Amino acid sequence: MRDLFTTVGLLLLLGAAIAQSTPAPGRPAPEQTDPFKLVSTLASEGQETKFTIYFFGKHAVEFADGVDSKPVVIYDLGADSWREMSPARSVKLSDCEAWAKASAERSRASLTKVKDADLRRFLEGMLDPKFVVTAEKGRLQMVSDVLRYDVRSKQSPPKAQRDLLYAYDRLNAYRKAMQERKFPPFAQLAVTKELSAREMWPSAMTMEVSPPKGKVRLQVNTEVQALTTEERARVKAVVSGPPTP
Repeated sequence: MRDLFTTVGLLLLLGAAIAQSTPAPGRPAPEQTDPFKLVSTLASEGQETKFTIYFFGKHAVEFADGVDSKPVVIYDLGADSWREMSPARSVKLSDCEAWAKASAERSRASLTKVKDADLRRFLEGMLDPKFVVTAEKGRLQMVSDVLRYDVRSKQSPPKAQRDLLYAYDRLNAYRKAMQERKFPPFAQLAVTKELSAREMWPSAMTMEVSPPKGKVRLQVNTEVQALTTEERARVKAVVSGPPTP
C-alpha cells in the first residue's frame, strides 16, 4: 500500500510545519501584507527541529538551510501552485486534487487485502478522518479514532497574514503527501478548514497519532515574525527571479 501511506514515519503527517490546503472555489485570494516569516519548532521524543518559511507578497519560500541557501520550493499562493527548484517543475492545485483522488481510490481498494483489523481501522481513519470538534476561546480540539489535535492560540495574526498561512499550509499538505508517500493530506486539510473557519492560527499544537502498536506525540510551536532588512531583500530577489518551468 505505497500510494498514500505506510505505518512508518508518523511524524511526517504534519509535513513541514502544520501543513494544510488551498482556498475553496470562490474564496478571495490572499491579501497583500508586509513580508513575514513563520518560525516553527517541532518536538518529539526528546528531539527538536526548527525551520522557517518566508512570505513575500503572495509567495512563500522554503530554503534548503536558511535564507542564504538555495530555495527548495516557491509557493504562489495567489495562483494555488508551487515551483520545485530541483528538479524544476510546476505543480497546480488541480494536479494535487487529481493525484489525491486517484491515490485514495487505489488505497481504499487495497484495504480489502489487509487482514489485521486494527491496522485496517487505522488506515481507514487516515483516509477518511471523522473528527469530533470542540472549541472554546483560544483552543480547538479535534479527535478521531486514530488522531488527536489540541490547538492553542494566544493571539492570531492579522487576517491578511492568516489567509497566506492557510493557503501555504494547504498546498504544503499536498506537496508533502505527494513527495513522501506516507500519509494522505486529508486529516491536515480538515484541521486547516476548522482553523480558517474560526479565524485561528496555532501558537501551539499537540498532535497524537495512535497506530495499532504504540502512540506518537508531536508538539509544534509557531511564531510569526517580521523579516529583517537582509531577509526581505533575499526573499524578494528569489520570488522576483525568472520563472521555472
